[in-house]
Amino acid sequence: MSRVDIIMSTYNGEKFLRDQIDSIFTGNHQNIVLHVFDDGSSDETLKILNEYKHRYQNQLHLYKNHRNLGVTKNFLHGIKTVMEKFKEAMYFMCCDQDDVWHADKVSKTLKRMEQMEKRFGVDRPLLVFTDAVIADENLNEISESFIKTQHFNSNKIDLSHLLMENKCIGCTIMINRAFEQYLSRIPNAARYHDWWLALIAAAFGHISYLPKATIDYRQHSANVVGSINFASYVRKRMTSFKDQKLTLAKNRDQAEEFLHFFHEELQRHQKSIIEGYLMMFQSNFFKRRYIAIKQGYLKSGIIRNCGLMLIL
Repeated sequence: MSRVDIIMSTYNGEKFLRDQIDSIFTGNHQNIVLHVFDDGSSDETLKILNEYKHRYQNQLHLYKNHRNLGVTKNFLHGIKTVMEKFKEAMYFMCCDQDDVWHADKVSKTLKRMEQMEKRFGVDRPLLVFTDAVIADENLNEISESFIKTQHFNSNKIDLSHLLMENKCIGCTIMINRAFEQYLSRIPNAARYHDWWLALIAAAFGHISYLPKATIDYRQHSANVVGSINFASYVRKRMTSFKDQKLTLAKNRDQAEEFLHFFHEELQRHQKSIIEGYLMMFQSNFFKRRYIAIKQGYLKSGIIRNCGLMLIL
């Protein structure tokens, strides 16, 4: 049974933390090691974690950040740390502090990962992500599918589309050891850890979507990144053009740093895709939209892309 190392980011997560850890250790794949990176909690989070550390001993490692890194850097720092410290670890999953994992989450995702490795080899960065059940804070189901609720096109996971929009749900992903060489530096402009990992996989390896919900994705008032229904998403976008332009600028900054980090490793056509994306923002009104459509720098669905054409 292959070992799977799980990286969890915590910050003042006392309310739901026990549910999450219990769901991990009662899953049907038992060869797991949980690494928890606490980002400066001031509530009972550390007390709870120390209780579980005593209970599971060699299966739970606790790390305390010297300063608050924020969720994106905390995850990337955590993955980098575990990869460097535990050379025997081959598969890595990201875990939020407030969800609940389904019993077969690890085993189902690992099976898909092993299928990918047989097809593409173990030397290329491979990423698997799944669907998620959207639940309220009491774990009552809101929607059986995050992907469907958000109207994401899970097939559009090539580099061009991922520069504009991420579909890979961070709390569902698994990556392999081949990512290590691409995580030697922690980016400053990465939008989210899952987005950065997805860009690495799209540029240098492969991504696979498993159309199965493997977690209850809990929605509550303290979510850093949560889920809203699609109608609310549209209303929000229609009333916040300034914010959407700022988001596009952040996407551009992320792409620029990605190109800077991996300029030497990228093949010519991959480099051309990213350079074209960056040049698009320097073009005139009509050319920006022409380039976006021609090169596939687009989002999921007609509604999102109509909005993109308005703010681009």
